[in-house]
Amino acid sequence: MVSLWNQNPSSAFGTFSPLRRGEGSRCASPRGERDVRGFSLVEMLVGLALFGVFVAIVGIVNYEMFRVQQKWPVNYLAHPEVGGVVARLRRDVLDSLYYPAEFKGYTQSNRMLLIYSLGPDGFAKTIVYDFRKGDEVHRLEFKGTELQGDWIARAVPTFRISGYTLSTGQDAVRLTAMDAGGKLAIDQIFVPRAHQ
Repeated sequence: MVSLWNQNPSSAFGTFSPLRRGEGSRCASPRGERDVRGFSLVEMLVGLALFGVFVAIVGIVNYEMFRVQQKWPVNYLAHPEVGGVVARLRRDVLDSLYYPAEFKGYTQSNRMLLIYSLGPDGFAKTIVYDFRKGDEVHRLEFKGTELQGDWIARAVPTFRISGYTLSTGQDAVRLTAMDAGGKLAIDQIFVPRAHQ
């Protein structure tokens, strides 16, 4: 073990003097710090190569996600507002008795659907679906000529309504929707159920 003090052999009791620079411990530096070694060039290159592989993997995954998004449009039925429009329209068409050509200034067209049906209380009601505003759908419900409810769905694709005749001769309603890119996102046919 190396002591920090050298003993002078000429004294009977021994005198101690501090170590001079270069004597004793090999780790001591002039300022009392440890000698720290940096990274070698090979270690730096390996670290950069690993980082480059990580960046390449992230880039490839992002490109693949972008390609899939372009290939397949967003599932609009997962959006609650769009699902609400489709579900309400399906229910109203199932309960429909007929489709009036006109009601209170609203006219049947590919951007507006008028439905005459019976409500759960047994009274007749007229339902108007207004698709004229591109990103909104209004569902107006009238009992007689009085407005009973107005439901609005926002942030929806552009809907279109058309008639559709089945091979059995039964009339149905066809609902289509186009996304922002002009691709067909929804195409459904609703058939009214038979009433007695």
